[in-house]
Amino acid sequence: MPESDKLTEEQAECRLEKQREHGRKYRERHPDRARESVRKSKAKARARPVSAEQRQERQAEAREYYAENRDRLLEQQRTRCRKTGRYKLAWQRKKQRLAKDPVAAAVCRDYMTAWKRKKKYGITPEQYDELLALQRGVCAICGQPERSKTRNGHVKALAVDHDHETGEVRGLLCDNCNRGLGHFKDDAERLAAAVAYLRKVKVDVNSDRRN
Repeated sequence: MPESDKLTEEQAECRLEKQREHGRKYRERHPDRARESVRKSKAKARARPVSAEQRQERQAEAREYYAENRDRLLEQQRTRCRKTGRYKLAWQRKKQRLAKDPVAAAVCRDYMTAWKRKKKYGITPEQYDELLALQRGVCAICGQPERSKTRNGHVKALAVDHDHETGEVRGLLCDNCNRGLGHFKDDAERLAAAVAYLRKVKVDVNSDRRN
């Protein structure tokens, strides 16, 4: 490229800002199209096979890029509040925007939940739904639907129970049963001892009442 055709840093930043402004205006005019475009792009990226070596290379490139551009990236994450003039983090604006759009909030929440399950347990949304159907939508231990709620008042989904040694998914549990197994360290002998204790105490109480 000739020297005269090269963009200065200021010109490149100005062009980038124009592109960002164009994108913001498009998303404001066509929010449904923008969300659908993002959804398709993410679905296409997830469907594309990636080897372990490619994943490691991308992670190394991402770390290197972040190290070289850390200050600029952190500054981009901040935006100035129009009322107070103070800086707010971008996620705060996103949270406020989602609070006004329940549909978008639900889509975002479901996507993040599915992403976390896939990353932690290796289970896809389709596999989770299949397991949920096999259990008829209830906990595998108590046989009751989930009743616990999040801080936002939404009923939680059944938790994925897995073997902590092998990582194998065992079933779906409600919050109480899942926490109970965790407190007992998945120890069958301790659980059996707890059952025996409860039965013994119940028998003693009943015998005292009779006497």
